Amino acid sequence: GLLVFTVSDIYIIGGNGTPSSPILPAVPYLQGIGLANYNALDINGVLIGFFTTDKQFLIFDPSAGLSYVGYPIGDKFRLNDGKPGTSWNTATVSVAWYTNGEDQGWFVADGQFGWYKLINTPSPESGVCWSPFATFEGGAGTIASVQTSPGVHQLLIAGGTGNILFRDLISTTDVMSLSAESVPYPAY
Repeated sequence: GLLVFTVSDIYIIGGNGTPSSPILPAVPYLQGIGLANYNALDINGVLIGFFTTDKQFLIFDPSAGLSYVGYPIGDKFRLNDGKPGTSWNTATVSVAWYTNGEDQGWFVADGQFGWYKLINTPSPESGVCWSPFATFEGGAGTIASVQTSPGVHQLLIAGGTGNILFRDLISTTDVMSLSAESVPYPAY
């Protein structure tokens, strides 16, 4: 079926569009769970990660149901106080699944300051783990995992200065002044 996300509910439209399986009317699938904006949802295979209109981060597996993975930091997500890590306006939140070698996870950005990252807990333990809030100097807007050239995926960030930034684990630079060369160092 086709999943239809609205601001208040999720509906499903079933059928294949054939005489033996006509397209059916939309029926409620998950009531009371809405999506405020298109950027607040991304997919990883069959998993759908999204930030709801009631400020929860959920992962939906159509074969297994909902996982309320945002619960451990729900006290942060429910706030909108204009401070990094606790400023969540559902109209500006964006979600991205990103993977590049060992750097992978769900990124949930507030559209203003930065993001939280969710990863699976490494073996032998199980579960998930949230990183501390990553605050960007100058701010950060919408994020998205984009294939920028064949086989190359980058996590793009709308920078607060109007530039498009990308996540880079190899190195980053500090600019001492406009007239000095930048100094590279390993990212961590």
